[in-house]
Amino acid sequence: MNNNKMFFEVSYSKALKEFGAQKINQKILDKISKKKKLHRFFESGFFFAHRDFDLLLNEYFKGRNFSVVSGRGPSEKIHIAHLKLFEFVKYLQDEFGAFVFIPFSDDEKFLDRNISFEEALRLGEENAKYLLALGFSPKKTKIMFDFKNINQDVYNISIKAAKKTTVSTIKASMGRRDDSNIGNMFYPAMQAAHILYPTFERGERVLVPIGMDQDVFVKLTRDVAPKIGLKKPSTILSKFTPSVKGYAKMSASSPEDAIFISDSLQEIRRKVSRMFSGGGETLELHKKHGGRPERDVALTYLKYYFLNKKQEEKIFEDFRNGRISSKEVKNLLFEKIKKFKKKIEKAKKKTNIEKFLL
Repeated sequence: MNNNKMFFEVSYSKALKEFGAQKINQKILDKISKKKKLHRFFESGFFFAHRDFDLLLNEYFKGRNFSVVSGRGPSEKIHIAHLKLFEFVKYLQDEFGAFVFIPFSDDEKFLDRNISFEEALRLGEENAKYLLALGFSPKKTKIMFDFKNINQDVYNISIKAAKKTTVSTIKASMGRRDDSNIGNMFYPAMQAAHILYPTFERGERVLVPIGMDQDVFVKLTRDVAPKIGLKKPSTILSKFTPSVKGYAKMSASSPEDAIFISDSLQEIRRKVSRMFSGGGETLELHKKHGGRPERDVALTYLKYYFLNKKQEEKIFEDFRNGRISSKEVKNLLFEKIKKFKKKIEKAKKKTNIEKFLL
């Protein structure tokens, strides 16, 4: 998928066919909402597709627990989309009692990016503090840094997965070439081990909430899992969070186009003010003809991350009819991010990584 496309041009219906996934339909949402609080990501359509999520839910409501695996490749600072995804992971822990495993693939970023061993370690620890500041339970959450405390069972699973995966498969699915380093060739086996560890250790099916661009790792894991005697993981696929300028995906590798939690308030305000707008060319025209909320980046952030359904419907309607301006929307988003940042930064200072290590 071309990341240079504007976010409102991404065809998620096409993605369903390309990725071989199923739509998260109303039947699934009703199954959750009858007994559990329905997260805004489901309600807003942010998570739009799945593989075997219905199977996992059926097993859960029959009394079988599940685990959640959501890793982090610490190549850059944490941005808003990262934190909000892990906030959803915490919802799964709080609402469903799920065990959460967070592997930090500092080894992959060392192999794949131009960063040093020491920098990969530093970024991993810094990322972990921010994620754990969301309030995960130390009793039901474990983290692992591949460079520091890799678990023997995880390594053993990776070797079993590697034996069942061919070089041609990795080259075809990951775009690797003959001049790729051998670490890059092996890493998908380690990613599979990350995903399958809770199944091996606890006997529980794993749920992986993930963006479309990372889905290839889950597909490879689903292929290899039965070959090494483990249950296939379930997955739910999220839409992209648009960049500040309105491109398809916010990326940590483009600092001016992403909002990082460590940005100063002045930086955040500047970036929010530059967000692609779906409003009229002038305030006068906007008041007269209204705007296109589905094309407004600030409204998209508010919809997915900060508003409930009722609030979303009202602000979208007001924007569409010109009753609220793009500037007012951006001001509201800034205040929401400011409050969120203050809460996370305060909790981060009290975070003790050691309590969570596998």
